[in-house]
Parts: sequence; structure tokens; C-alpha cells
Amino acid sequence: MSWLWIALSVWIVVALGASVLIGRGIRRADREELGSTMDWDFATVTAEEAHPRDTRP
Repeated sequence: MSWLWIALSVWIVVALGASVLIGRGIRRADREELGSTMDWDFATVTAEEAHPRDTRP
């Protein structure tokens, strides 16, 4: 019966390690995609005109 607890413990440790690595990868991808590492000054951002393909007829 002790082999069951050992297998369960190993499984939990491996699952925790995998979840940490996946979470870090997702967080890094989000930061790079969204540009959250950049310092944005929203007061200087100007509105762009809509592109013709974005308007509905």
C-alpha cells in the first residue's frame, strides 16, 4: 500500500512542476503580446480613424 502513496506523491510533484512551467510560459507570452513590459502614457495616445474595411455598409 505504501507504493500507492509514493506514486501519488511523485505524480503530484510532477504535476506541480508542469503547472508552474506552463503558467510561467503563458504569463510571459501574455506580457510580450500585450506589451505590458512597455511604459504607456495614455494621455498622449490619439484615436485613429476607422479603416474602411472596419465600417459596415
